[in-house]
Amino acid sequence: MYPETAGEHLDTIPEQSDRGPSNLESFSTVAVGVEGYEAALLTNSIRLYSDKPVYVFADETAARVLQEDMAENVDMTVMDSDLLQERKMKFPVGSSAIWKNIGGFEDLYPPDALSLKMDVMAKAIKACGNTLFLDADVIMVNPVECDFKSSVTLSPHRESDKMGKDYGIYNAGYIYSGDSDFPDFWEKAYFNDSAFLEQECLNRVHNEFDTSAFHEGHNYGMWRTRPVNQNLSMDDLFKGLNIKVEDNIYLNGESKMVSFHTHLRPPERKRPALFNLVRIFYECLKRSTKKAHKELLDFISSVFIPKAFEYGLGRG
Repeated sequence: MYPETAGEHLDTIPEQSDRGPSNLESFSTVAVGVEGYEAALLTNSIRLYSDKPVYVFADETAARVLQEDMAENVDMTVMDSDLLQERKMKFPVGSSAIWKNIGGFEDLYPPDALSLKMDVMAKAIKACGNTLFLDADVIMVNPVECDFKSSVTLSPHRESDKMGKDYGIYNAGYIYSGDSDFPDFWEKAYFNDSAFLEQECLNRVHNEFDTSAFHEGHNYGMWRTRPVNQNLSMDDLFKGLNIKVEDNIYLNGESKMVSFHTHLRPPERKRPALFNLVRIFYECLKRSTKKAHKELLDFISSVFIPKAFEYGLGRG
């Protein structure tokens, strides 16, 4: 199913340059249930830096909670119950019976909803030529300045070989493609022979498509902060993660942080793992002198967080 050293090929995958000018033509995401309200924050963070179209596939619940706060120029497809039921029929048994490594988290990863990632990517690529798919809990803090040359660009977890072997070395919530064949390849791999959700099968993309990798300033998630002591002071946390904030947010020297990947109201079981990530995210916005970061923090505090409590995000 997968090689013993799944991450071995990473050394052969070129890193995607952020020097620009960007040729990205669209963004895309999936919003399901009340947690889909996170797409309001994602789309508003995108709009601080880009006017490119954003494509959203949403169920009726997500569409209802998003209707007031979605950013402009968003193409939202509200899926009917027949399509969702059709997807559920493809997975007639529980997720843990399909993916043995899921570890009891099947309630957090509904396989029918995950399959919609491929659909929205296909629509965006057909309409615009290329797209950056983002999970709804991604938050942009700088523009995407990639001049994409490869067919697919993936975001590595950069963790141990065992993590890569069992769960996949790439994150399935941050994927660029300009190849109309990619969503179909991903869908077939996901439905037929992925070893872990929609993620592990991404290990094989480089065998089928010209592939590059986003640098570590993209998709900064809990896999970057999980080993860090939760009792550190904020200054020590910044030092330990090699992040500095001045006129912007910088990682490991002068690389700009482009995006964070975190729930700001995480489910209870995820809160310990996300604790430092959420801390560092808020502090970065507070310390930065960049105008867009002040605007983002204002939206979060005045709109997103009050609505998150109202809708009950993170109760699961």
